[in-house]
Amino acid sequence: MFGGFGITLRKIVKFSVKGKQRVGQLRYGFILFILTLSTLTAKAQEVIPDSLAVPLSDTLALVDTTDVEADTANFSGSLDPNTPKSDISTTINYQANDSIDFDVINQIIFLYGDAKIDYGTINLDAAYIEYNWGDNLLTAYGVPDSTGRVRGKPLFVDGQESFETDSIRYNFISRKALISGVVTEQGEGYVQADRVKRLANGNAAMGNVAYTTCNLKEPHFHIEANKIMMIPGDKFISGPFHLEVANIPTPLGFLFGMFPVQKENEAGSGVIIPKYGEENRRGFFLRGGGYYWAISEYLDARLTGDIYSKGSYALTLESRYLSRYRYQGNLSVQYSNQRLGFEVEDTVRNQDIWVRWSHTPKTTGRHRLSANVSAGTSGFNQINPSQNLGNTLRQEFNSSVSYSTTFFENRFNFSTNFRMNQNVTTRKADILLPEVALGMNRIYPFKKAGSSGKSWYEKINLSWRFNATNRLTNVLPFEAEDGSDSIADFSSESIPIIIRNSNNGGRHSVPISTSFNLFKYITVSPSINLNEYWYLRELNWRYDTAEAALVADTMNGFSRALEYSASAGFTTRLYGTFQTKGKVRDWTGVQAVRHVLIPTVSLNYRPNFADEQFGIYQEIDLPDQANPAIRSKYQGFVFGSPGSGQNGVISFSLNNNIEMKVLDKQDSTRENATKKIPLLENLQLATSYNILADSMRLSPIRLSTRTKLFNNKVNINVQGVINPYIWQLDTSYFNTSGALVVEQTQLNRFAWNQGGGLGQLQSVRVTVGTDFRPDKKRSRESISSDLGDSENAYLEEEIQDILNNPDYYVDWTIPWRVRLNYNVNYTKQGFQEPRIVQTLRFSGDLSLSDSWKVTFNSGYDIENRKIIDQTSFGISRNLHCWVMDFDWTPFGRFQSYSVDLRVKASLLQDLKLSRRRSWFDQ
Repeated sequence: MFGGFGITLRKIVKFSVKGKQRVGQLRYGFILFILTLSTLTAKAQEVIPDSLAVPLSDTLALVDTTDVEADTANFSGSLDPNTPKSDISTTINYQANDSIDFDVINQIIFLYGDAKIDYGTINLDAAYIEYNWGDNLLTAYGVPDSTGRVRGKPLFVDGQESFETDSIRYNFISRKALISGVVTEQGEGYVQADRVKRLANGNAAMGNVAYTTCNLKEPHFHIEANKIMMIPGDKFISGPFHLEVANIPTPLGFLFGMFPVQKENEAGSGVIIPKYGEENRRGFFLRGGGYYWAISEYLDARLTGDIYSKGSYALTLESRYLSRYRYQGNLSVQYSNQRLGFEVEDTVRNQDIWVRWSHTPKTTGRHRLSANVSAGTSGFNQINPSQNLGNTLRQEFNSSVSYSTTFFENRFNFSTNFRMNQNVTTRKADILLPEVALGMNRIYPFKKAGSSGKSWYEKINLSWRFNATNRLTNVLPFEAEDGSDSIADFSSESIPIIIRNSNNGGRHSVPISTSFNLFKYITVSPSINLNEYWYLRELNWRYDTAEAALVADTMNGFSRALEYSASAGFTTRLYGTFQTKGKVRDWTGVQAVRHVLIPTVSLNYRPNFADEQFGIYQEIDLPDQANPAIRSKYQGFVFGSPGSGQNGVISFSLNNNIEMKVLDKQDSTRENATKKIPLLENLQLATSYNILADSMRLSPIRLSTRTKLFNNKVNINVQGVINPYIWQLDTSYFNTSGALVVEQTQLNRFAWNQGGGLGQLQSVRVTVGTDFRPDKKRSRESISSDLGDSENAYLEEEIQDILNNPDYYVDWTIPWRVRLNYNVNYTKQGFQEPRIVQTLRFSGDLSLSDSWKVTFNSGYDIENRKIIDQTSFGISRNLHCWVMDFDWTPFGRFQSYSVDLRVKASLLQDLKLSRRRSWFDQ
């Protein structure tokens, strides 16, 4: 009882305003003031006039107006952690859309209607929240609406964790919680539990749990367990569990389980489950099992192994690395020890290794290191077949490692390379180690500062480049027992021999050129090319009477040779336009046809460096031969030798382009809009004539053309070669196999002088290809009907953006794609029988619906009248959180099939059913 007030302290002090909402900040100091209000003396009566003697709840409302700001949105406030005797470590911010009630005696705050609590990293949203600040206990749950549906279920967020629950009780001090009806997402997985006890360390003990990667409210499948311990951001540890599909229990399960949580862009270390099966050749197997290390965000490693019941085994180490903004790469080392044959007693083993390394720089700075290595023992891909038919069928593999940089203000550049070409069939390997290039960028020595550089002498430019290399090969000349070349494996015994037979040298190149206009319309481009060869040895040729053959003695020491040539090119453009008129223009829509003709003539001269004055070639007298043999002292060297024979070549080419301009009826934005349609994108005729040659001065005439038809749907390429000289038939006969054998001689006579026209068609290659697919373009009306009201300004802008960028919006009711390629090759030389090879390749895919896709890839060998062996079909079925793939190669060497039903999420990648028969297990 307060003296002058004459009222009793009510149990509940209600802070509620209907109609106009309020926002306030109520701190612990103010709450403590209310709790101690009963100890005030009668002296307080003198402070407040009798006219303000109102009920305590109203008094509090009046006093609180000093700390409350008007707000029509909601009620909100905060509890200050700096108030004494509090275990709260930071400010608790709260708000509610309906009302906020305070029970001062029991120290409870009630929040109604879209209530929110923020406390550090903790956020809670619910329809109803109750907070007991004496016990630091928070309670929240949803409330039913008029239809009986519960709305505003609590959504609890603590740092990276989030829980959607039916109800929650949480202690701010112990950080423990009791949760019922929880749904939470962890990485790619979703957890539903009837009850959860959240521990102080953040772990959660769950009861009656369903774990799945399906994001539906009623998932297609889930793993059911009575008890699961969740370590947030790390893993789930389960007791006995089983798999349920469509809420139907299955016998698939185990006594315990561990499911790692894989966050976005983050992988965790763990065991890789192997695949099991059987091969006729190597027996029962476990393949691909091992361990994955997530070493850091920028480095990982995977070690897997294969083991077979008949004694074969293999190991694979793979690693990926990344340095942000600098480089990225991956490394793979595979080792196999295979026992071949079908009998257990077979002791023949093959040990093979294969290395793959890819390194890609990510910077545009001065220094760049890149690598693309794929090399190993010659039998690896044949003895270790895989589903990758490309690697199995390939015979040649190329590897390279390169480093480059620039200096002197980017005027000079330097690069060094390691290159290797390997043929796994012949076991031949060529290695360039190292390959060095040093160059100077193009300069204009006669260009004046500030000049436009239009004078011909100011356009004179030159550059310089020096290339040096050391070529190694395992083809050892004259090392076989019969005196022929042999191919050695790389070993401690053969490597010294390979190094001793290395081929090295250097070459300087200096191109000098300029350009100017002649008679205004003809562009002239003269140039001079200088090449100088540097070697550390040379050959001295002689005739060995004992061997009755030409032999070369190697003379060690520095040797050099200069080569030069000059050329001049003349080119121009000729235009011809035919304008249509009258009814032809009206009926066809063709406005004009334009023909562009580009003739080019070039003159090239190179002296005969086989002349004695240059000292590069030797003439060796041979017994019983009227003419001596001519050999270069650099024959077979890495950069070759200056050319023999004097050349005075006139080259000629004629390029044609024909296109027409027609009305564009689809363009409604412009009146009389036109578009260009190519009739012939290019028609080229090219040949050359060597005026200094002794015979056969005219080279074969080459013809080529390409164009596109049916609105660029069909591509056509034609290439042909015409031989202008005639052939003389010496004799012909049929060999034992019934094939016609022709012996003939080409004569130095033009075909047109003998009534043979331009010459004999020596070869023709025709390629016709097409790629049919639905039209991606959408009309404004169809897009507007899909998106809604086109009068909306923002929607109108979006429609226009789609029309300008049609690839952004594609509406295919039944998407499909068909690719066809037809190739025909015709070759005939003189009186030989012509040879025609025809092939037809076709591939594509068809989406029967959003969930079904069919793919195919095949071809037809027209010459042999059969379907190619690489024919394959595939069917994919999207089952929301599952996917089914079926691949089938029905016949041929690579006959195989595979059926996979698997979960999409990589987290449960081992949850799958597979059945396959590989082509290499036939």
